[in-house]
Amino acid sequence: MAMACRLKEKYHLKDVIAIGTRRVSPETFEMMGNWADKIFVVGNEKIVREVPQKFRSKITLFDIGRDIWHNPMNKELQEIIRKELEKIRFIS
Repeated sequence: MAMACRLKEKYHLKDVIAIGTRRVSPETFEMMGNWADKIFVVGNEKIVREVPQKFRSKITLFDIGRDIWHNPMNKELQEIIRKELEKIRFIS
C-alpha cells in the first residue's frame, strides 16, 4: 500500500492498485495480473513465489524489509520507497 500511495500522491499516477497475494481470490489476482503493465512487489523473494509464474516477468522487487512502520505514509518509509524508485530510474 505504501508504494501505491507514493505513486498516486507524488507521481500523480491514477491506475495504481495495491493488492496482497493472500488477500484476494486467485480469480481476482488473475484479472489484476492480466491488467497490470508492471507489478511492484514490496517484500521479498518468498512473496514473488506467490505470484503466478506467467506474471513474474512484470515484477520489480523492492525488498525493503519487514513493515516496522505500520503506516503507509510514514516519512521514513516513503523516503525508502523514493530511493528505490530512483534506483530503477522510475523517477529522476
